[in-house]
Amino acid sequence: QAQVIVDFDANFMQDHPTSLRNSKQFSAGRKPEEGHMNRLYVYENTFSITGGMADHRFPTAHGDIAAAVWALAAELVLGEGLPLPSDAGITRSQLNRFKGHKAGGEHIAAVAKDLMDHRGHGLLLAGLRQDPDTHALVQVLNTALGNVGHAISFLPIEAPRVRFVDELVHELNAGHIETLVVLDSNPAYSAPADLKFAEAMQKAQTRIHLGHREDATAKLSTWHLPMAHFLESWGDAMAWDMSYLAVQPLIAPLYGGKTVTEILSLMADEAPRDSYGITRDAFDLMTGGSGSAPADEPAFEKKWRAFIHDGFLKGSGQDHGQTLALAGTALEVPRDAGDLGPDNLEISFLHDQSVFDGRYADNAWLQEMPDFMSKLTWDNAALFSPSTAEELGLKHGDLVELDYQGRKLEMAVYVLPGQAKYAVTVNLGYGREDAGRVGNGAGFDTYKLRTWDHLHGGPGLKVSKTGKSYELATTQDHHAIDEAGAQEIQKRVPNLVREGNIQDDKNDPEFVDHLGVHSPPLASLWKEWEYTGYKWGMAVDLNAC
Repeated sequence: QAQVIVDFDANFMQDHPTSLRNSKQFSAGRKPEEGHMNRLYVYENTFSITGGMADHRFPTAHGDIAAAVWALAAELVLGEGLPLPSDAGITRSQLNRFKGHKAGGEHIAAVAKDLMDHRGHGLLLAGLRQDPDTHALVQVLNTALGNVGHAISFLPIEAPRVRFVDELVHELNAGHIETLVVLDSNPAYSAPADLKFAEAMQKAQTRIHLGHREDATAKLSTWHLPMAHFLESWGDAMAWDMSYLAVQPLIAPLYGGKTVTEILSLMADEAPRDSYGITRDAFDLMTGGSGSAPADEPAFEKKWRAFIHDGFLKGSGQDHGQTLALAGTALEVPRDAGDLGPDNLEISFLHDQSVFDGRYADNAWLQEMPDFMSKLTWDNAALFSPSTAEELGLKHGDLVELDYQGRKLEMAVYVLPGQAKYAVTVNLGYGREDAGRVGNGAGFDTYKLRTWDHLHGGPGLKVSKTGKSYELATTQDHHAIDEAGAQEIQKRVPNLVREGNIQDDKNDPEFVDHLGVHSPPLASLWKEWEYTGYKWGMAVDLNAC
């Protein structure tokens, strides 16, 4: 139902829990033969899958995304006269500060007008890297524009109460924790660098790690337990809409691995249970029982078997709410990060599309999969816009030193069109030395630059040249179909096959490099088809694909 979509660093076709569903519905809204075609605006600092589909994409530094939301709010309220809810927590003086703000770009008035022309059929989204006040402002605007109940709805889900890793490190350093249990995680590698988690965890007398591999955290533990793969495990899960899901094994555990729930049961229950029993008990509790599944009760067994057959508990999902309770407290405007420039670059940390946070670094298929935009394989790189690279005197493949918050890392340069000016993006998840035979040493460990106060990055990055270069593998120019591409293919193909004999090898061990180009006669393996009528063809709708 969304005819105008404005994405603020949300990447709703990849980073959102319902990305596949979102992509399908987005494509369904781009069919002009059905009466309308949606329009997508994207504000982001580096190309995403969603940005690649945008009708209008505005390269924006990560630190300016919040200001861009406020600039749009100012244009809607002050320029278009949009009335805000009385409890929105926004003052006109705040909006006046962002009227015409550079973060909104020169087309912000057109975006605002488009939203006003499609009230009730617009959709604004903020990404997971944005702060709570920015998310609140986005939903205030959705409410004011009448989008709630049409293009957007809400789920009545209460956020869990959690403590954070910085508190854990503080407790470890203070000597308050005797036994530390780490379940399916590798914080010795991925925790913010300034927390020095690897040092802190060793202050616990007993350190237990459950995981698939002997990674950095496992090597610092007193006990490492083999974890069962989810395809050899009984368990349950909760979907984005709170639907209760069944997880069932395809095979028995190959190496005697244990699930997270079995380890928790070992610690918490007087009589430890296996994952099958735990899952049955949880299902019993979810369906109104006591949490102790009856062994032979026919009614329960029938419900249980239906749950396993369907894969989810029917009716367990939450109904979509049609209203949003606004906080009623004043929203804080984003702080001015200062002007970015060649001596004050912004760094931005992103999870990788292939190896994510590093957990899939030893998967060769994922390492081989080219990045969505850069087409990099087996590597990550520091992404610079062409204008920024030119101003800094950098070129593709240069090895540079990144200096951020006093932490330094050498990394290769990738010049990427569409990158925001003075904004440098680096992907997490590479540079591991404990991944395994496939992933060890692939790429650069950017976690070494990431701190607790700057989890998503920020300004203050300095870049200096090392005078060295680094070879990056990409599939960028594969399958070029223009004239230049066709000529280059013809130039390269003969070099794939070169011939010599054993005498050549004896006379010159490097004879292959000295051979001329071998050009075999071009002969078809079949009789070419003669078209006398229509020719077969295929068209791909890139607006929807």
